Amino acid sequence: EIRGVWLTNVASGVLFFPWGINRALYQLAQLNFNTVYPVVWNRGHTFYPSSVAKSVTKRSQDPLLTIMRLGRDSLAEIVQEGHRQGLRVIPWFEYGFMAPANSQLVKHHPNWLTESSTLGNVALASPDALSNHTQKQVWLNPLHPEV
Repeated sequence: EIRGVWLTNVASGVLFFPWGINRALYQLAQLNFNTVYPVVWNRGHTFYPSSVAKSVTKRSQDPLLTIMRLGRDSLAEIVQEGHRQGLRVIPWFEYGFMAPANSQLVKHHPNWLTESSTLGNVALASPDALSNHTQKQVWLNPLHPEV
């Protein structure tokens, strides 16, 4: 039986506070959860140091996470502490292939975006439909081999 919970950066400080990860995983184990799903991708950034992200976006991980956790590898900490607490750790991509239209990823690789055969770039064709209240979003093309 899977009793899981997602660890996200959306409306949560768990990943950012120095004590957040260990405390959260301890509490989840005490509450009889057996699986955690930590976010490893959100809004065009990884949530662990990634050489691929560094080469593509010029940043190895989310800038706020880098500042708050002093560049440490949060995913490695989650895996290590999660296993110590008896939890399975299954990383997940929050928002899937979505990224901010003004992100470094999109600026460096506009050819990676999903396009419509009639409208061209989806984000440029329908900005209102792709807004999350503050910034326009685009989708990476899952059929593009480099994505």
